[in-house]
Amino acid sequence: QREEVDDVLRARCHPTRAVAIEREQGDEPRRLFYGRTCSDRYLAVVAAPRPHDVMRPITCWPLSANSAKSYEAWRKTVKR
Repeated sequence: QREEVDDVLRARCHPTRAVAIEREQGDEPRRLFYGRTCSDRYLAVVAAPRPHDVMRPITCWPLSANSAKSYEAWRKTVKR
């Protein structure tokens, strides 16, 4: 759902981990966001940055159990 994607991109309820995706020179830059929604679903979201701190979502999928564990381990290291 759109709201859940926004939860992750805006880090509304939980910290979000962002990783740059390597692209060919001249291609649109993209980032991969790992996060947890306010309803506690774990999602990965690919988005492209736009002006004025706006992110355009491209695709998303639920995190696997292992990826969710990795995200939670990372989250424990983040001060919020």
